[in-house]
Amino acid sequence: MRELPARTTRGRRLRALLEDEEDADEEFWTQEFFQEEAKDVEYDAVGEVDEDEFDSDFADTSEDEDEDDRNGSEDDLEAEATRKKKRSRPGSGPEKKQAPKRRTEAEVQAARWKREELKRKREQELGHRKSVRSAVVEKDLERREQEEKKAVGARKQAHKASKPTVEDKPLCQEDLIREAVLTELENRRKLQHLLTREEETKKKAHVQKIRFKGPSVKLHSKGDNTTISFTHTDRVPSILRQKEAPSKPAPVQCAVTGKPAKYKDPWTGKPYATTDAYQTLRSSSHQYMHRGRQRDITSRVDADRRIEDILFPAGGLKKGRRSKSSCNRATPHSLVRENQVQAPLPTR
Repeated sequence: MRELPARTTRGRRLRALLEDEEDADEEFWTQEFFQEEAKDVEYDAVGEVDEDEFDSDFADTSEDEDEDDRNGSEDDLEAEATRKKKRSRPGSGPEKKQAPKRRTEAEVQAARWKREELKRKREQELGHRKSVRSAVVEKDLERREQEEKKAVGARKQAHKASKPTVEDKPLCQEDLIREAVLTELENRRKLQHLLTREEETKKKAHVQKIRFKGPSVKLHSKGDNTTISFTHTDRVPSILRQKEAPSKPAPVQCAVTGKPAKYKDPWTGKPYATTDAYQTLRSSSHQYMHRGRQRDITSRVDADRRIEDILFPAGGLKKGRRSKSSCNRATPHSLVRENQVQAPLPTR
């Protein structure tokens, strides 16, 4: 049979749970409503109870048994005799349980304190186990990191060892002179570049700003006093020489009714006060636009006639060539295209 390894914490949780169960059981049976049976009178069975007699097997003991075995057997016999005495006669009913003794306040407080102490110890043990476990994990991680570092170092060493070693040959005097000449040229190039950048920086730093010397207005404010000064000017602006505040503008009047107007027609730009005035303005604007359109048409027709008279001063065109409809009147340009006549340019 396989044996478990020795461990100091074996059964600790089970013992703690059993102790909690015993405390809970004890607290349950010590409640007040269980204490009422303490005042009840115990029931005594009617009749005589025969005394139990021990059997000869229990009385005889072996001479070879040890003293501890004799004491243990005697204790067992006494316990068995006590149970038989407490057992009632057949037919007298079940044995009545004795009510648990009522504990004092001090005992209750001691039991509660004991439970809290056990709980606190259990939490400490759990925290200690967790901390030990985390420490083991950290050590394991550190060990792995060290192993990885060692492996990387070993790979680098192997890579270096695999590379062919190039031995530097000592330079002769001619090679050293050639290297010095190249270094001097490179240094001169870098020096020239630095000097050029420095000159550009100086040029940017010494840029002179153009200062305005004409008339200007300066505002000086210090505390509650504010001063405005005008420099390089012969006179003060007129707006600052006013002694009285400008008067308020007159209220806008309606173009139709003459009442104070609150609105303005966006089409005509005239103010109006009521909806009737607005309709009047709109109707008049429509009539004005219609008249203007008619005037434009008339002026356009007159212009066409003047152009015809200028282009054809010798009696005009034949009647057959003119359009019959006045609405579809032919323009001079179309007439010129039809007759294919080169019109002379008008003289100024």
